[in-house]
Amino acid sequence: MEQSLFNKNDFALMPKTNGKSMRPLLWGGQHCVVVVRLDGEPEVGDLLVFRQTLGDGSAKNVVHRLLEVRQEDGRHVYVTRGDNCLASERVSRDEIVGRVAEVHRMSGFRPWHAIPSRQFAVTDRAYRLYSRLWAATWPARRLYYLMRAHARGLRVRLHKLLKPDRRSN
Repeated sequence: MEQSLFNKNDFALMPKTNGKSMRPLLWGGQHCVVVVRLDGEPEVGDLLVFRQTLGDGSAKNVVHRLLEVRQEDGRHVYVTRGDNCLASERVSRDEIVGRVAEVHRMSGFRPWHAIPSRQFAVTDRAYRLYSRLWAATWPARRLYYLMRAHARGLRVRLHKLLKPDRRSN
């Protein structure tokens, strides 16, 4: 989504989010988001949409939460992270397309949806409560993500050690 894709009302629709980085808030293929132009500076906690350049030179839109704004070399650097991610990324102002204003669920309710309504604005009380709780639980979630990653690595190494060598047949 380029800046020029915003309509005259200064908003755009990102149809069908994909990926796992914003779970449990956004589930790939089940949600779309309304993006508004970013006027002024974003605030910590905002869901930002930014362009991420991939290794092959193509670009994709990413929705992640703003964690902090840093000053580096006289420029603002925005640190973002997906709700379901361990690593954060640094984004410059020119990479930011806009911020999420509303979330719409396209398919029916599932028990794992963080906010049960079919659509909500990021100014709604339930969403603001969810954001605060999600930020407060980051230390425990970080520990969980690290333990999960180590367990996966251990499982892969054990599988390689215990797997019979098929070349000897």
